[in-house]
Amino acid sequence: MFDCFFRQDNSEIIEQLRADLEGLMTELSDLSRRNDELMTAKDSDLTVIRDLDSQLKEYKRKYEQAKTELRSVKGLQNALLFALSDWDTLISDIPAFLTGSQDGRSAADGS
Repeated sequence: MFDCFFRQDNSEIIEQLRADLEGLMTELSDLSRRNDELMTAKDSDLTVIRDLDSQLKEYKRKYEQAKTELRSVKGLQNALLFALSDWDTLISDIPAFLTGSQDGRSAADGS
C-alpha cells in the first residue's frame, strides 16, 4: 500500500519537475535570443559611436584649420591696411615732391 502511494507521489513530482524544466528551458531559450538581439544592437551602436567620433575629429581638425586661416587673413588685412595708410601718405606727398615745396605749393608761385 505504501509502495503504491510513493510511486504515485514520485511520478507527480517527476511530472512537475519535467514541466518546470521545460519552462526553464523555454525561458533560457528566450533569454538567449534576447541576449543575441541586444549584442547585435550593441555592436551596431558601437559602430555608430566610432563613426561619430571619427566625424568629430574631422570637424575639430577643420575648425582648427579655419581658425589658422582666419588668423592669416586678419594678419594680411592688417598689413594691407598699414600699407594703404602709407600709400595715402605717399600719394599726398607727390605734389609737394614734384613742385619742390613742403606744403604742396610751387616754388615758382612765390607764394
